[in-house]
Amino acid sequence: MTARSLQEHLNSGDSMARLAAHAQRLLQFQRLLEAALPEALRPHARVANFRLGKLLIHAANGAVAAKVRQLGPSLASELS
Repeated sequence: MTARSLQEHLNSGDSMARLAAHAQRLLQFQRLLEAALPEALRPHARVANFRLGKLLIHAANGAVAAKVRQLGPSLASELS
């Protein structure tokens, strides 16, 4: 199997459709995350990815990460 270039993947209709659907899903999760987080944390936490049923959230610093972890159970129920 030969490696395909990024351009070849982008030109593939099926690949682009999957990528666009994934990006749309991440945007939906971002909106839900923003609605679920306290206002002070909203600018400091971003949805990074969703894979294998797990949502990856990037935090601006350790303090934000700790607070998001603390809110984990309530966020999980709101994002489900």
